[in-house]
Amino acid sequence: MILLLVISIMGGCTSNQEQTTQEEKEISKFEDNAYFVNGDWVNVHLEDEDVIILDARGDKAYGKGHIKNALPVAWPNFAKMDVKPGVKGFGVLLNPEELGKKIADLGITKDKKVIAYGPAQDGWGEDGRIVWMLKMAGIEKAKMLNGSFEYWEDKGYAVSKEASEAKKSDFTLEKLDFSRNIDTKALMDKYNDYVILDTRTKDEYEGAIKYNEARGGHLPGAIFAPYSDLFNDDGTLKNQETLEKMFMDLGLSKEDKIVTYCTGGIRSAYMQLVLEMLGYKHAMNYDASFYEWAGNKDAKLGKVVDDKILKYYTAEQLQKSMKEKAPIHIVDIQPKEDFEKHHIKGVINTYAYPVKSDEDKAKLDKIIPVLEGDKEEIVIICPKGGGGATRTYEYLKDDKKIDEKRLFILEKGQAGWPFDVETNK
Repeated sequence: MILLLVISIMGGCTSNQEQTTQEEKEISKFEDNAYFVNGDWVNVHLEDEDVIILDARGDKAYGKGHIKNALPVAWPNFAKMDVKPGVKGFGVLLNPEELGKKIADLGITKDKKVIAYGPAQDGWGEDGRIVWMLKMAGIEKAKMLNGSFEYWEDKGYAVSKEASEAKKSDFTLEKLDFSRNIDTKALMDKYNDYVILDTRTKDEYEGAIKYNEARGGHLPGAIFAPYSDLFNDDGTLKNQETLEKMFMDLGLSKEDKIVTYCTGGIRSAYMQLVLEMLGYKHAMNYDASFYEWAGNKDAKLGKVVDDKILKYYTAEQLQKSMKEKAPIHIVDIQPKEDFEKHHIKGVINTYAYPVKSDEDKAKLDKIIPVLEGDKEEIVIICPKGGGGATRTYEYLKDDKKIDEKRLFILEKGQAGWPFDVETNK
């Protein structure tokens, strides 16, 4: 089904508003055109004084050929890069004063029409990160080129190798609109209030470490929603009907508070804008993303084990929770002989290992009233954090209907506990 696009003509005011072609009107087949523009419009208006085109593909690609008058930009130029990935603050936006100067250097003002393009699916949505940043800075006329540079070339439009220079503007920035963003503290403080989307690749979601992340895995309970699924084979964005069905199939409601993340807040910025465009008005980008989360020893992780999605506490996280007397249930399923040799003081013992028989599960049933009496997190301890813990996790979730948000496994189990079992020091 083709949804007709209602747009305002981005060119200068003329007496003939019918100059916009039908092809231009149907650019992306979205009801809201505040986020994308097509190559046909850019080709007509690239010489306009109030249009600024940004090439976010990198200097090498820019040098090989770009849209005429385009200025080369790189997302790190607008972010804090003075610390290493994984250290708090890496990759987040510069403070307003610094960011405002960077934007002014590009000749941008609030009344300019800014079009950013990237390398489509071969990239990380760098153009989305640029537009997300500009909109947070109050540049609401910033848009992405649908289909990016590949679309431009496929249409046969002219490619230039002549570098362009910006004319600095008088733009200043006093504050950022953080409604499109969330930081680590805010996310942790009300974690269960959010629906979280992991926009990375499947192997990253399952635990692969590809970009020097401190740990592998994903945010606990995150839904796998890869950035690459947004696009058709030709690099253009899928139409509104297809995208809405995709997000509906993921279980999203337009009333949900949604947090998108990736490795460094790039792919997820693009995803946030697409969600916002579709009417998910409570969508936010976690720009510190997995780099900062994985580097935070207090942040829990989810992992995929034998095709099962599970969530884990590290020994350090559990020790800290116990030291701070955080509300938590610690369920020990070790066999009786192992439990008597070594167990963490204060746990609930069940002797339910290996949790395969009805008799084993009946031992777990005895503690269900305790677990159902509140909404505290539940950490499962087995000998090595493997099959027994996984079976307990699945049994509590599937058979006893314990909310999965509450369930965690102690990573490496009792065997990996490095602290004194009596003092936890």
